[in-house]
Order: sequence, then structure tokens, then C-alpha cells
Amino acid sequence: MELTAKKNWMKIWLLVVVAVCLCGFKLDVSASEVTETYPLPAPIIDAFPDEDIASWVALATGKDSVDDVITQDDLDGITHLTMEGVHLTGEQLSVFNNEVFPNMKGLTIDDGRIGALPVFTAFPNIEQMILVDDYVTSFPDANYPSLTNVDLSQNDFSDAFPMFIGMDALQNINLFDCNITNLPLDAWSHLEHLGENEGLVNLSGNHITEIPESVTFSTEWGFPITAIDESYTFEPITIQQGDSYSIYLPIVNQFTEQGEISLIGEFFIDGTSQEINVLAPTDYYLPIPTEALTTGTHSIELYVQDYYGSHITANYSISVTVE
Repeated sequence: MELTAKKNWMKIWLLVVVAVCLCGFKLDVSASEVTETYPLPAPIIDAFPDEDIASWVALATGKDSVDDVITQDDLDGITHLTMEGVHLTGEQLSVFNNEVFPNMKGLTIDDGRIGALPVFTAFPNIEQMILVDDYVTSFPDANYPSLTNVDLSQNDFSDAFPMFIGMDALQNINLFDCNITNLPLDAWSHLEHLGENEGLVNLSGNHITEIPESVTFSTEWGFPITAIDESYTFEPITIQQGDSYSIYLPIVNQFTEQGEISLIGEFFIDGTSQEINVLAPTDYYLPIPTEALTTGTHSIELYVQDYYGSHITANYSISVTVE
């Protein structure tokens, strides 16, 4: 009796192992990426069981109703999709992954409430994503080998900076006004085409003190990064009277060295302008004028820009208490 039970248990275990092997599950793949397509032909609402998504698919395929039947040929004919006027969420957008749109090149969403953007296995050949002011909070790494242009401006990436892993063809990135403060120095080393075909990397309207070290000046298209209207407040410091102090501000050295762009700077102490000078630090630290400060608390601001103010304009401030 005991031997029979043991044999039955071993058979069950063997079947489980075989099933796992046949399914090819990968433990490092999120559930949102492991999807099976819904068999077509089928009514749109069955293939895409969300009223909003189904309605947009019906419109894109020229159908009259979400109850109309679609085929794979219908989906093959969709090259661009623009959805507006509906507060689409990331969960709703994941419904697209029920099918594959092999010829889909451009996706535009207006007025979304996306949150965490899903990985779109539905769009393997996507070239452009326009997701402006859609409340996107994270843009996941994904296999988008044809993606060249992404506009994520006016979203909030204060908690999750987009690294764009799996998107090596990117030429144009717009991250204007995205509440970014934590841009890593080693970001985007795999993106070797930034700036090609008049592409730009727009980091304006954020709170950055550094830019990716991998983006450098090109004799073909110049320096593709713009950082207009940046602002950042450093943590307050306390020093002894007569002490010198330098702030960690890599972006100044990076624009002059990586971008081959000359910068000028103007310091303000307690609102009073000091002289304007060319900024040419030899490393990532920039001296600020503290030696002549009297005892007490002072506000020091630094305004930085290139000659025409076309690549960088930035205001950095720090409170200094002198004892």
C-alpha cells in the first residue's frame, strides 16, 4: 500500500516537471509579458475584453461595433493608433497584448491615466511612442528593437528613471518636465544612435545636476542634449568663516567636456549679483564663493547657461551658515 502511494506520488511529480518543461516558463519574466494570443477570427470584445480598448480597435479596423468579428489581417493593417479623450490606465493598455499587431509603427495616447506602463508584446515593431502628460510613472525595459522616438514629457519619473534597455535604436528622447532628479551618470551607455536624424535628448524643465556620460559631441549632429530651465536646491551646509567649499555639479564639466560647449556662470549672494565668469571646472566639483562670507546664514545661487542659452540654462541654490 505504501509502495503504491509512493509510485503514484512520483508519477504526479514527473507529470508536473514535464508540464513545466513543455510550457517553458521563465521565472524572471513578469506575468504581464507571458500572454497567449486570443484565437482569431473573433468578436473584437472577445479578443480585447475592455470596452475602451475594444472601441479603439473597432475604429482602427473600420468596424461598426465591438461585436464585429476581426481577423489577423485586420490587425495587420493597423500601422498607427491614436487614442484620446479617455483616461486609459496601464491595466487597460495591457489588454492589447491579447493579440499581435506586427505592422504597428506609432502609438499616441492623450489624456491617459497610465501609471505603470505595461510591456507591449503586442507591438514588436513599434517605432514611435507619444505619451505626453499621461500620468506615466514608470517606463519598463522591453524588447523594442525598432523604437527610434519616445516622447514622455510632462510625466512623473521621480521614482523610476527610464533606462530604455532593449531599445538600442533610440535617436530621440523627450523627458521634458518629468520631475527628474536622479539621472544616473552611467545611464544609456547602450544607446549609440542618440542625435541621429536630427534627434534630441530633451531633459529640460527638470532638477538635474548631471547627465549621462555616454552622450558626447558628434561632428555629424553636434551635442544632442538640451537642459533648459533646470533648477536644483542643495542640502544646507555649515562652514567656518573663511572656509572654501565646492558643490558636486557634474553637469558643468560635462557640457564643456562631453558637449564641447562653453558655459558662463553668475553667482548671487543674498540676492546680490557677483561678476559673470566662464565656468571651466576640471572635475565634477565647482567652487562657490564662501571665503568672504560673514557669520550668519546666506543664500548662494548660481545661474548657468551656454552663450546663446540654447543648450542649458540652470539655477542652483544652497543655504550656507557661517560660524
